[in-house]
Amino acid sequence: MTPTQARHVRRAVPQAAVTASAARAGGDPDLFFCADDEGLAAVRAAHPERLAAAVDADRDTEGRQLDTFTTQLQDEASTNPDSSRKGGPRALALRTAAENDRLRTLAAQIHQIRAARRARAGWGVAA
Repeated sequence: MTPTQARHVRRAVPQAAVTASAARAGGDPDLFFCADDEGLAAVRAAHPERLAAAVDADRDTEGRQLDTFTTQLQDEASTNPDSSRKGGPRALALRTAAENDRLRTLAAQIHQIRAARRARAGWGVAA
């Protein structure tokens, strides 16, 4: 069996089950699957346009900022505040606090950019 034949079989088997179930229940199978074809075609036609708009939006300054902040956050999080052994425990605590402040600031900036992008895309609080 070729992949194309397998796809046709996989598509036909659920459709046959829906049609048989609808016939037993006295319903119209078009109300379940078949009538959706026009709606699905419209969604498929609009998808490349939405994808192109999303790619263009990622190329803007905000997208570059998001990449920069994310990279800085990863770099900052991977550094060890104890890399300088001079100054004792008090200096270590100050370096750790400063690092935590920088991490919080970067994370807040990333969150702000992502929330704004989600709101513009119509996602709201999703994702």
